[in-house]
Amino acid sequence: MRTCTPTPTPYIFVLGFLHILYHYQPLNEADNDIKFGSYWPTNPDKGDMFLRNDYLPTRLFKYNGQRWIEVDKKFTDRYAYNAAYISYLVDKISTGEYDPDLLSDAERTQIEERLTQKG
Repeated sequence: MRTCTPTPTPYIFVLGFLHILYHYQPLNEADNDIKFGSYWPTNPDKGDMFLRNDYLPTRLFKYNGQRWIEVDKKFTDRYAYNAAYISYLVDKISTGEYDPDLLSDAERTQIEERLTQKG
């Protein structure tokens, strides 16, 4: 399966709200290493993505070279291939600290695959 990531373009359209249009670019396997935590990483590079796990549900951000911008998880599933992040979610769900209803489709799929492999 070829994974892609959205790259925002300067175009917007209006359907009740402003939206950013996206086009997709193929990723290198090395690009799938998205970190997570409750504090911003030090010295991020432009294009780095980071999951904040101090929000419910967790939020995905991308560094634009100056600041972190939230990315809608519906436009990428890259973050869901981080094995440590999926393990974190499994642990939090099993202890009742995270509501499974807050999972994105990509997170839910990866957790189901992880649990199926273990079972």
